[in-house]
Amino acid sequence: MQAKPHDKRRSLPLHHALLTGLSYLWPLAVLPAVAVAFKTGRLAAAVGTAFAVNSLLPVLFYWEGKHLAQCQYWRIPEKCLHVWEFLCGWPGALYAQHAFRHKRCKGRFMVVFWLCAAANVALMLLLLFHRTPIMEALESWRQKCTSFFN
Repeated sequence: MQAKPHDKRRSLPLHHALLTGLSYLWPLAVLPAVAVAFKTGRLAAAVGTAFAVNSLLPVLFYWEGKHLAQCQYWRIPEKCLHVWEFLCGWPGALYAQHAFRHKRCKGRFMVVFWLCAAANVALMLLLLFHRTPIMEALESWRQKCTSFFN
């Protein structure tokens, strides 16, 4: 009986597995922005919070991805990185690409990165400068919630 060929990559130690698992929890990325929008009633403050908080996490994920790649571990999937980039994390991701020299020479990855960044900026401009039905519904919901709690 022949042995099966093994992949050279190793499974992750616990602390790396936890950080990689965090990269999949992208719905949590919107919570700080929603909390600020709810508390202040100002969309610009919420967008600023989203960019600040969600730019820190991609830096951590890129750093971790570079470390995992060098040690031949299974890495954080590119689709997770792209989701975080789209959720206002692209400034941190851009910084991390250059600081850690990670993913910046991979052509297809960079095309998707810039598409995520452009889509994010377009969406933020739309939310900030145009009154959309989504924004009106969110404002109505916020007013109902604040009146309920007061």
